[in-house]
Amino acid sequence: MLSFEYSEVVGHQNRARRRWTQLTGVRLPFPASEVYAAPRDTLGRLARDLGFNRAGTGDEPFDQDWVTYGPVTPAMQEWLRRHGRLFRVVAGMAETWDGGRFNTQRVEPAVADLAELVPLLNGVHGR
Repeated sequence: MLSFEYSEVVGHQNRARRRWTQLTGVRLPFPASEVYAAPRDTLGRLARDLGFNRAGTGDEPFDQDWVTYGPVTPAMQEWLRRHGRLFRVVAGMAETWDGGRFNTQRVEPAVADLAELVPLLNGVHGR
């Protein structure tokens, strides 16, 4: 398990500002496909309505609310609906993140949520 904060500067000159993010991840004990899932924001909904869309899951109500990449099974969709937590699987890690400075009180809930997700990732292969 790991949890850390990172920051980036967005904008330029007088409009530049620093944005902080806290990432929490767990190493997977098995190989897994790369997966990404995040709630669809207003711009993402508009793009989808205009026909710009990634693969999607085939579950239209779910795809209206979530942007996904990789194999997102019905069990993962249910996990996403319950937790509302964006996540990705990359380089053998399942990761989730929240905006803001590092807060130790966010680590345990993030790890608990990932612990529920990990068994759902086992044996899932790319589409």
